[in-house]
Amino acid sequence: MAEITGSDLALVLRAASFSAHRHRGQFRKGDDPPPYINHPLEVASMLANVGGISDVTTLVAALLHDTVEDTSATPEELETLFGHEVRALVEEMTDDKELEKAVRKRLQIEHTASLSTAAKQIKLGDKICNLRDVVEHPPTDWSLQRRRDYLDWAAKVVAGCRGANAALEQHFDEELSKGREAMAREAWHLDIDAQVDRLLDDSSFPADGQPAAVIISAVSAQGRTLSTSRSTRPATGSSMPPRSSSA
Repeated sequence: MAEITGSDLALVLRAASFSAHRHRGQFRKGDDPPPYINHPLEVASMLANVGGISDVTTLVAALLHDTVEDTSATPEELETLFGHEVRALVEEMTDDKELEKAVRKRLQIEHTASLSTAAKQIKLGDKICNLRDVVEHPPTDWSLQRRRDYLDWAAKVVAGCRGANAALEQHFDEELSKGREAMAREAWHLDIDAQVDRLLDDSSFPADGQPAAVIISAVSAQGRTLSTSRSTRPATGSSMPPRSSSA
């Protein structure tokens, strides 16, 4: 596999153009879904800028890694346009869509350790970008638990990539740690909000102007300072304004 040179740039750009054309009309999941092509571009950039990878075959395969799995592109077409090595790497990255999703996810964990070094590097870049998207821009219908499960699954997949690229592995670990911390904070706030809601809805809750002290006492052990809007309950007979959901 040759190091990237000026003449190789044409091949890289051709791969980016091919990927953009085949992924046209597709969008990533998330609260503000970008065009799908952003993902392979980010993966290739992650390999080059974080992993220090300059091998043109690996970078081209990174740009094309989802084309066989998610578009009409075929392995034969990739071989004709980009060579056998690129085709082989993309095929290593391609799941069998005829299998159930749970089976595909299990097989990724089981098979990653047997991938080539270049495929492991692409897998690392792919999982870093996916993990970051799940943490920062999760699909609107993904619960906190589903997002946590994805992080756990991604960590198991990446375990099979260890030894392929130290910089990418460290970056994944850092993103994983930040993601788990963010989700732990989210879970903590949801738990506190649920406790406050239960207190406010409790028919025995004081209505004599002293509820703030009761709520603060109930949750102070967890270290949260409640906002004024949630610290007082109207006197008996008055109607409470609706509270927005924390989900």
